[in-house]
Amino acid sequence: PGSAPDGTDDVTAALETARRSGFHRTHWAMLGHGALCRALQGRTGEAHELLDELVRSWLPVPALASGEWLTAATYAAALSDRGAIELIRQMLERVEHHTVWTEAAGRTVAAVTAGAGGDHRRAARLHTAAAGIYAGIPDVTDRFFSSCLAVGELRRGAEEDARLLAEIRAFTARNEA
Repeated sequence: PGSAPDGTDDVTAALETARRSGFHRTHWAMLGHGALCRALQGRTGEAHELLDELVRSWLPVPALASGEWLTAATYAAALSDRGAIELIRQMLERVEHHTVWTEAAGRTVAAVTAGAGGDHRRAARLHTAAAGIYAGIPDVTDRFFSSCLAVGELRRGAEEDARLLAEIRAFTARNEA
């Protein structure tokens, strides 16, 4: 990651700015995306802490669980630990107005739970279902993330999906990733 002028990394600097902003949505978006950054960096303990802060700050405010932050938070939880995915599951139980993003997040939570229980085929189907929801929005990047999680579950179950792998490879080639 890059670093801010004072030497802190970009994620920490953005989190501090979001916390001071006074705007819930800005704060929640940065917590979700910051948690995803930390999870991708392998700093899953920090990701879990950010998700905990997100859930604690979101619960008392009557607001939608929006795609601005929910998807990133769910992926961060999926890449972190069972406690983190449990935080997202509990939050989703409190959602009063369901959207395509809450539906996709619910599929991801169920997929991670199934995979942790050893049912990799079911986990892959649920991740693929989430990818289908994102395809319908359309949200190409989140479809890609869900598809990657599906492939990981298939591999853990000693299976493969050539079509899904081809889609992932095409996405990475287009985006030079």
